[in-house]
Amino acid sequence: MQKIKNTPLSKVSSASVGLVALAGKARLREQQVSPVSEVPCAFWRIYGSYFKSGKNGGWQGIYSADSKNMISLEDDTGTIPVLPDGAQIEIPSHLSFEGYISEQGLIMKAPATMDPRVLKFIESLDPDTKAAFHMHRDEKILVNEYVIRENDPLFVLGSALPADGVPGLENQETLVVRQGTGDSTLYISDSSERTFMKTIAGHMYWQILGGLALSALCLYLILSMGGD
Repeated sequence: MQKIKNTPLSKVSSASVGLVALAGKARLREQQVSPVSEVPCAFWRIYGSYFKSGKNGGWQGIYSADSKNMISLEDDTGTIPVLPDGAQIEIPSHLSFEGYISEQGLIMKAPATMDPRVLKFIESLDPDTKAAFHMHRDEKILVNEYVIRENDPLFVLGSALPADGVPGLENQETLVVRQGTGDSTLYISDSSERTFMKTIAGHMYWQILGGLALSALCLYLILSMGGD
């Protein structure tokens, strides 16, 4: 978070090689749609999980994937391509689907309750991934779809590097924002810089609070053992 605070917001036209923070609007570079709802978008992410009951239960991950296509960030001074590979993405869920992906019951079978679009998506996956979903056909499945659509607000913090060797940008004298080799920082959010800062600050607050609670518990156990 300190790195975000220490990196002033730049305009696309003045971006130079190194760590940059940019804010503008998302633009499509290639036509694509999200896998489940088939919404035209600049970026998509899918996350699937199942609900495990019992003492150590809860939602357990099955599958995750996101688009690899470059997106563009546009402000009032120009446009710059963004390569999302390896990015920490902070966007809200576009759609959430919950239900069973197969019939339930031994005698009077109840039909699958999952949205047909999710069932179609699962059937389109490779055999191993499809089998991973069907291993949990008797458990509740949750599939979240995240998208950044064209004209959505876009905030990016990453390394501006020469586009040499980047497929689709050959022979263009331009920079691309991506994850660097020396500095792996890459954040992408469909919100303003201020909103993004609040989100990151909230994550860090709970991480610090959890760490303090764990430290207090360890100290209590040490003192208790010493008293014996």
